[in-house]
Amino acid sequence: MKKSMIVFCILFFTRGAFAVTFPEDRVYQYNIFGSERACQEYRRINPVVNCYQYGNFSTDGDVFLLFTDVPNVGKYSLEENKIHVVFAIHHDAPQEMEFLLSEDQRSATNLLDGRIWNLK
Repeated sequence: MKKSMIVFCILFFTRGAFAVTFPEDRVYQYNIFGSERACQEYRRINPVVNCYQYGNFSTDGDVFLLFTDVPNVGKYSLEENKIHVVFAIHHDAPQEMEFLLSEDQRSATNLLDGRIWNLK
């Protein structure tokens, strides 16, 4: 058991070492309410609600995605026109997910639910 955990950690944390990543840090976000105004109106009723889901993609292959209020942390790599994400810590996300990048990379579509996340 101990050996398999060590092998998993080595494989997981070295996976991004040879992966293609963005040349600069990027943040993509999805506006849950469709507009800032709609979110602010809802926040009058429930002030603790998040307006956005967002993902920070760093040049070293680290990723931090926030869907609700719980962070999902892992590694990502670019594979053709997709962002492939593998989480080491995932709470409200599956262990793996993919985003399809637009041609200009200004948006990324979550392939699990079809939501479009825009470059911030």
